Amino acid sequence: MKVPGVGTSVMRCDPFWWPWQLYLTDLDKSFEATRLCSDYGMDNQDIVTPVSWLMQLYEDGIITADDTDGVPMEWGSGDALIHVIHSMANRKGFGDALADGVLNLAKKLGPKAEALLIHRRGIVPNSDEFRNQTGVVLGTSVDTTCGRENWYGDVVWDKHLKETGRESELEEAYAYARETYGTEKAIIPWEYEGKVRGVMEAEYFERISDIFGRCFFVPKYAGHTGPIELDACKAVTGIDFDEDQLNTFAEKALTLEKAYNVREGFARDDEEVDKFWFKEPIPDGPHKGKVLDRAKFEKMKDEYYKLRGWDTETSWPERGTYERLGLKDVANSLQKLG
Repeated sequence: MKVPGVGTSVMRCDPFWWPWQLYLTDLDKSFEATRLCSDYGMDNQDIVTPVSWLMQLYEDGIITADDTDGVPMEWGSGDALIHVIHSMANRKGFGDALADGVLNLAKKLGPKAEALLIHRRGIVPNSDEFRNQTGVVLGTSVDTTCGRENWYGDVVWDKHLKETGRESELEEAYAYARETYGTEKAIIPWEYEGKVRGVMEAEYFERISDIFGRCFFVPKYAGHTGPIELDACKAVTGIDFDEDQLNTFAEKALTLEKAYNVREGFARDDEEVDKFWFKEPIPDGPHKGKVLDRAKFEKMKDEYYKLRGWDTETSWPERGTYERLGLKDVANSLQKLG
């Protein structure tokens, strides 16, 4: 794509949908921002969420243009977006603090600004709605990277597509969910039951994508993992893998990630989503008034840890889990650390 005065670049995936988060209708500015992020080597998702937060602070009167180098953070302002990108990349003005993380800037702006920042250990999530997506909430809370949104819904629905070769009618989907996950609630986004197995499958899907060095979106629309990955493994290694073995590789990768977090002192209390989702009701739409249920959320985590072979109190993998995956040396190293 070529835009006069901006240049030529590729615009696909996230940049097509994130402008709505800022009420940005100027697509030339959206393209310019995408081009800048590409030139600077910045993740546009990690830009747009802090910018939307700054715009909310500006609207609420918590900050003024003086706090952002004279540029007003007005909703829909492409100039504000471009200013933040340049300031952050070049560590100029308020961008110097933002370059060290949005939580760092929030602390400098004061408690009111920090209270409006939705984050997990300083990492901002994707902009999707969580309060009516319990599977996504669970997967996001236990994710080892703090910021990656779990692909629960896509994996659960796409499995049926992969196995049948077609989309399903609602009643057929319910029957499939009952057979596969034990309850039709597994595919009802706002229900809390039946979500854990789908979350675990999504985690395998994500790690397999990482192992193969590919974008999550590609297999998502092709119907989850399957023959392509298995054929690739067989071709490279000469070993006749099956899908269960491929998932075991993914579980091993996940457990190594988890072990790193254990070593750094993170535990169950750190596997959380922002308190905003439990307190602030959905303001409108068909799910108006919904908030996350704390007790049901914690119950999902209990079930997840048990199925993973992780301790429910600490969230740490049990020694038997490490040994089952051939990670006895990792367990020994962690044991020496106490």
